[in-house]
Amino acid sequence: KDVVIYRKVLDNSPIHCFLGVGLIAAPVGAVWRVVGDLNTRRHYDRTLQDIRTVSTLGRGARIVHSVHETSQCFLKQPRDFCCLLQEGSQGGKYILAGQSVSHPSCPLTAGVTRGHVSQCGLVLEPVIQGNKEVTRVAYLIQVDLGPSVLPQLVNLASRKQPHLITYLANYITPHL
Repeated sequence: KDVVIYRKVLDNSPIHCFLGVGLIAAPVGAVWRVVGDLNTRRHYDRTLQDIRTVSTLGRGARIVHSVHETSQCFLKQPRDFCCLLQEGSQGGKYILAGQSVSHPSCPLTAGVTRGHVSQCGLVLEPVIQGNKEVTRVAYLIQVDLGPSVLPQLVNLASRKQPHLITYLANYITPHL
């Protein structure tokens, strides 16, 4: 609802591509404050188990380690990611972009599959709807979830990841 979702399948590739675009009935600054605070992410990302900044690099760049768990029926598959995130703003738009990196503070963990983010991004843009500012959110991720991914979990992820916009809107709206 209120989010358009696209999924691209690349032939003979382990990379899954998802794009979601939607509106959040809140000013762009309010949405950015929530998105920029890693501690709030677990309130709107239903797959997130843990997230932490392992290194702050300056100028809006940081290394972040996150652990996600998707489950369907009795199947659970934890995955972690070590990503360089870069944030910035220009002309009223806010951008958070990232990709996987190796970092000594993100070692592999037994029982957890390391995923690889080729690229991900979140773009927040103010839009006037009627006489009120709302935020257009675009969320893109190109990800390799790692070996032995069950097709059911890829399908679940394809529905849930772009819906972060919906979950984010549901979290922000009561807090305005």
